Amino acid sequence: IPPPTPISAQALTKALPIPQFYFPGGKPAPQEKVDAEKAQFAEIFARHPDGVSVEIFQDEVMRPVLGLPRWMARPFWDRMMAVAATIPGETLITLNEFTKYYAANLQNFDAQARFFRILKDPAHNYVTRDDWVPYIRALMDVHPGLDFLKSAPEFQQRYAETVAARIYYAVNRKDDGRMTLPEIRRSNLFATCLRCDDEPDINKILFYFSYEHFYVLYCKFWELDSDHDQFIGKADLARYGTGALSQKTLDRIFTQIPRKFASTRPGTMCYDDFIWFLLSEEDKTTDTSLTYWFRLCDLDGDGVISAYEMEYFYEEQEKRLAQQDSELVKFSDILTQMTDMIHPVQGGRITLADLKRCKLGNNLFNILTNVTKFIIFETRDPFGTRPDTEFTDWDRFAQVEYEKLASEDGPPGQRGRPPRTSTTPPTSSSPAPALGA
Repeated sequence: IPPPTPISAQALTKALPIPQFYFPGGKPAPQEKVDAEKAQFAEIFARHPDGVSVEIFQDEVMRPVLGLPRWMARPFWDRMMAVAATIPGETLITLNEFTKYYAANLQNFDAQARFFRILKDPAHNYVTRDDWVPYIRALMDVHPGLDFLKSAPEFQQRYAETVAARIYYAVNRKDDGRMTLPEIRRSNLFATCLRCDDEPDINKILFYFSYEHFYVLYCKFWELDSDHDQFIGKADLARYGTGALSQKTLDRIFTQIPRKFASTRPGTMCYDDFIWFLLSEEDKTTDTSLTYWFRLCDLDGDGVISAYEMEYFYEEQEKRLAQQDSELVKFSDILTQMTDMIHPVQGGRITLADLKRCKLGNNLFNILTNVTKFIIFETRDPFGTRPDTEFTDWDRFAQVEYEKLASEDGPPGQRGRPPRTSTTPPTSSSPAPALGA
């Protein structure tokens, strides 16, 4: 019997073709969907034989056909016209011009990939904060919930900075300022941007865009920035929460262990740095905040928080409890309590994965870094009502703080603060939804 003829890998591949399974820009739309979109374009442009204006494009093409947020139409239009228009300065686009642009840039991509592509610089495969600038400005121009900001141009830039910082805090997990398509897909960013089209109350859009959340972030920074030079030092941050943060925590923050500062002035935080801190401090349940506090407490950077490192931070907390005549809790009891709560895989060595899995890492970091929150944790009612899970810790904090700030005497914008969403204090014309206790 003759031996079997060897089959080369090349011949095997030809015999058994392997379908493409990886699509960097998303799986291409089925041909029938592409054909349907082209038919819609033809119908729209047939009603406008001279060409389509940006207003028509926004209302009839952007969301209904392309699946993109309407409020992003103007910056996208400007970019498209710079490439597609055959006559410089043209204000209308023809069907032929648009279909060429569509075929080259949008046709083979799903809605989230299209969203990514209209945001980013064509030369890059990522989105920077600068790429967001014209889009956030467009939102302020067209969203009814932000109309009042037109009379306060000095705070439009601050609102835009805050929105961008919140987006990158939540979505750009690498914290390299380069937001990728996979990061967008793993987040709720695209869905939230679509919601901006449909929700006239900007404060009901709790993720990223809420003006009331911006108001809280900026006012908290402004209150600590005693000389109002847009920078705060360690002594300024020590006043946050009536001095709740330990000195060891402050030292670690200002040695930039949890995160490198964007501030251009040595030894200080800028507003962007403070946003990152405050979001992490007031909601220690997110992946970003857990990473922030884990780095702070991991003294030797070995990827594990050991009993020694916990005791290092707890020593100061114990002294502060004594100064406040609070009931003292031995470290051995804290260690046992945290071990029982977190169930670390490596015994008494806690990893970031342990904290993400157990969903209780906030308790550990409150105990080690913030004496006020430690006392609240120790004196809590174990059988009390649990917070409404529809809202985050940050949502609840922001609502309470906004109500406090809005009830203070004085007109909007007084003392260097941004205007509230209403000219009639203390209530907002766009109040946030009531949050669970």
